[in-house]
Amino acid sequence: MAMLQIIKYPNKILKRKTVPVHGLTSEIKKLISDMIETMYANGGVGLASNQVGKNLSIAVCDISQNKKSPMVFINPVITEKNGESVEEEGCLSFPNILLELKRPDSIKVKALNNKGKPFAIEAEGILSRVIQHELEHLQGKVFIDNLPVIKRLMVCREIKQNTKKAR
Repeated sequence: MAMLQIIKYPNKILKRKTVPVHGLTSEIKKLISDMIETMYANGGVGLASNQVGKNLSIAVCDISQNKKSPMVFINPVITEKNGESVEEEGCLSFPNILLELKRPDSIKVKALNNKGKPFAIEAEGILSRVIQHELEHLQGKVFIDNLPVIKRLMVCREIKQNTKKAR
């Protein structure tokens, strides 16, 4: 396994819609393993393939305390959304940015697992939120896109200022 570099906003690959995976090759399996390792090493609970520079419809997540229960979503589709809640979210592509976002409270998702087998899951609470966040990445959407325009502009300004300070 290898650590992958996490792409940071405003890199344009984060805004590109990913393409479906056709066939579970050894390269795809390695990418999935590397994504899981990268997610854990960076303290994340989810990671989408475009966050590591790959334009494939793959996301991984793990909200368990022991970090030994990774979930893999290949070509995922949300089939149902219910309820609504506001919670704080972060993103590995947006270091040091935490935002309160409104999202559906529960979802149903269909996808392929890491063996290429179809599965469906019902998720609620934090798992629902993490899955929605990662699946938005696969659609070329980042979490600040869910903000009202004024708030989004303020966050973008903050990111630019932080980038200048880091140089």
